[in-house]
Amino acid sequence: MKLNASLTFDDFHPLAIKTERLRELLYLLNKYRLKSTIFLIPFYKEKNIGDNKEYVNLIKNYLDEGNEIGLHGYQHSENEFGWHLFNIPFPDFRTQLNKLNKSVKILEDTFHIKIHGFRSPEYKCNNYTIKALNKLKFEYDSSKTVFRPAHFPSYYMRFKTFIQPYPYIIGGNIENIVEIPVTGDYTYDLGPEDFNFCLKNLNNGIEFVTKKKGILVINNHMQRTQIDYDEYLKSLSNDKQLKFHTLNEICQRYQYF
Repeated sequence: MKLNASLTFDDFHPLAIKTERLRELLYLLNKYRLKSTIFLIPFYKEKNIGDNKEYVNLIKNYLDEGNEIGLHGYQHSENEFGWHLFNIPFPDFRTQLNKLNKSVKILEDTFHIKIHGFRSPEYKCNNYTIKALNKLKFEYDSSKTVFRPAHFPSYYMRFKTFIQPYPYIIGGNIENIVEIPVTGDYTYDLGPEDFNFCLKNLNNGIEFVTKKKGILVINNHMQRTQIDYDEYLKSLSNDKQLKFHTLNEICQRYQYF
């Protein structure tokens, strides 16, 4: 029986990840026939993602091939949806709702599709985020992680043991949001010489999730790695135990997995 998996990519905006890098990724995903979800930043460094028509057209072609885009914050600033001790003000419900509204409008006006999912910048969010997502009728969030991210070396993320989609319960109420946690970010801050190390960690993740009968979610920050993505995606494509879905497909089917 195959392990259900999702391949995701964060931080896409033409000023964060250049057009050529996006084009390269989409070529490789098509080459190896890997379904995936790309999370977009709508308004980065004071620039609307829709202003770059070439970038937009590449994403539209990506969608036409059965893939998915999700929302990745508004400007990807540090204190948009989660709170850090040294960041003020606290991102309350109304603030987050307004930012989500603006973000959704940009992406839906640009790509003419409904946005189903959200992942917060740096995986930081709070209960207000979930309530705001619920109010805007998002179907899933993917901001929790099973792992300790390399960019938070001293901070273990919450819900570490969850590896399957699960409904949110806040204050005794069930929110209509499914959480799909990230299993690993295996290429983060790695160089070309770390390829075998990357694959070893990935295989450990596959073994862990298989034992727990969970969902494997492989996230990527392409601007934070020098791993050879041709070889990396080829290895994922050749792994016959994995069956890739978009996150929205995982959300729609999770009760049957």
